[in-house]
Amino acid sequence: MFITPDDEEFYSWYARPLSTLAVLKGDDVIIFGSTVVDGTSACLVLITERAVMVAAVKDTTGNETVPVRVAPLTSITALSVAASMRYDVTGSFKTGWPGNLRPGNSL
Repeated sequence: MFITPDDEEFYSWYARPLSTLAVLKGDDVIIFGSTVVDGTSACLVLITERAVMVAAVKDTTGNETVPVRVAPLTSITALSVAASMRYDVTGSFKTGWPGNLRPGNSL
């Protein structure tokens, strides 16, 4: 989903925000990372020891520059998260995890 068919590189919609997140992360330890793709849009979330970073890709078919929103972890007063499936369904037993986590729109 993130790598081109020739397995040579990431798609540009993924590589651009991923590169920005890597620069912003610096030497911080990653606590949580997630990429959720929904049709032609995507959301990348990275949480480190000190910050929450979110990149919202509006069009995965294009070559847009995606700004990354950053907030200090200490400024987060609420965080909304939703699982993509229930933990007790058959498929979750194979992975041991209830699907993908999607961030809410509170940041």
